[in-house]
Amino acid sequence: MVSMKKQYIIFKILALSIIAGGCTIDLEDLDSDRFRHDNHLLINLQENFYKIDFTQYSESDIIPFFMISNPDDWALVVDSSRMVVQYKGTFDYGQNNVSPFQINASNQERVIHDVLSPILDNGGLLESPIAIIRSNFFIYKKYSIDAAFNSRVLPNQLKLIAQGSDEVDEIDIFDLIDEIIQLLYLETLRSVEIGFNHEQTYLGSIDAWSDDVAPDSLIMDPKDDLSMIEFAINNLSLIIDAAEQNLVSKIDPQYVSDVQAMWIEKKTDLYLSLILLFNDFKVAALMPGNVSAHNASESYGDTLVWNFSLPNFAEKDYIINASSRIVYKNRVIGCLVIAALIILGVIRKKYKL
Repeated sequence: MVSMKKQYIIFKILALSIIAGGCTIDLEDLDSDRFRHDNHLLINLQENFYKIDFTQYSESDIIPFFMISNPDDWALVVDSSRMVVQYKGTFDYGQNNVSPFQINASNQERVIHDVLSPILDNGGLLESPIAIIRSNFFIYKKYSIDAAFNSRVLPNQLKLIAQGSDEVDEIDIFDLIDEIIQLLYLETLRSVEIGFNHEQTYLGSIDAWSDDVAPDSLIMDPKDDLSMIEFAINNLSLIIDAAEQNLVSKIDPQYVSDVQAMWIEKKTDLYLSLILLFNDFKVAALMPGNVSAHNASESYGDTLVWNFSLPNFAEKDYIINASSRIVYKNRVIGCLVIAALIILGVIRKKYKL
């Protein structure tokens, strides 16, 4: 869960209150739960079909909700008074394309939705759709669930925030911004085919990017129609856009379009990671028959539960897997009887000869 201390630090850092042109923001008045976003995914595997209930809870639409990749196959229930969005679906085991963690940045009146819009068509948080499989054998059926939440690339100080470390009180806002920009530069240049020598030259020339950009001069005063988190993202966006212009000004023209396209990808990926600071996830699976293997954090008989948040997939993929089986005892007994009769018949025939 997002703790009060962690919530406070997130706003303190993102709002850039120290360099916000002298403006003041009363952080003590913040409701720690206002921007918290809970995601509950229940997968109910039954013998011949499975059901999924994906429910999201929040007290604000500022942090985007998630949507599913194939909306026509789901029933959607929205309770705007309580900020609850619920997707329900029933599927055959042949329908193995469940991908419920797509960003839904449809409210373009919100700053955060707008900055996330370039990633609406990508795979979301999952490496691939959740694999929900049934294997049929004569004497038993095997069921399995496999999913992988993609690891996030975060600056070191942002990792401390995500982990709620005691060291966050010592984080310097200038240092954090510098880490963010340097990471964007590095990830962008390493992902574009410009050659190692060019890459090192460009990286060496942008070490002092803040001298050229002067980030403190870009901070805007809060507007009445923006929440503090939107104001923070808006200011961070101004700094990141200025840093991009600084990078592009030093790039050979033949690489500019590729660098700009990759910058958008890395930038929106960073924004998504910032949004995930406010998200908690709970995945529960009801497995048919006897559970044979799993890596859940909790288990209650045939129910497995995974509780996680951004720190769990900040450095490596967060893997969910489980399997169970239904054994048909009557068929096993029948097979044993038939086998025994065959063996008996062979023995009798042998001794008659």
